[in-house]
Amino acid sequence: MPVGKIIDDASGGDAKPGTEAQQVGDLYSTWMDTETINALGIEPVRDVLDSVAPWIRGIVFFSPDPGLMRPVPLSFKIHVTAAWALLGFSPFSRLVHIWSVPIFYFFRRWIVFRRQPDIAPRDMTAEYLKPGREEG
Repeated sequence: MPVGKIIDDASGGDAKPGTEAQQVGDLYSTWMDTETINALGIEPVRDVLDSVAPWIRGIVFFSPDPGLMRPVPLSFKIHVTAAWALLGFSPFSRLVHIWSVPIFYFFRRWIVFRRQPDIAPRDMTAEYLKPGREEG
């Protein structure tokens, strides 16, 4: 059964409450309700934007004010703290590579990690293993 058919059936509204079909249908209906989304506009996130935007503006203009983070919800404070921790840790780890764009990587030569010695035929094994023989 195609995924689109499953979602259309689930979003019909006749699924039993609490079932996965009902949850899928509710999620789909919520995201596809463009009239309500457009009517609400930015109002559902305005309080978050009003609390975080001044602090972000201070960071962008190199005049941060930590006091602006007081009214911000705890989840955003945790998010910002984790982001700063990752940013502070990145130079001391392999995460430093996130700051480079390795375009040259596609055009580089192959890296040979080790060279395999020439393999001698079976009848020359004794000759091959003699001490003092230079590898070629």
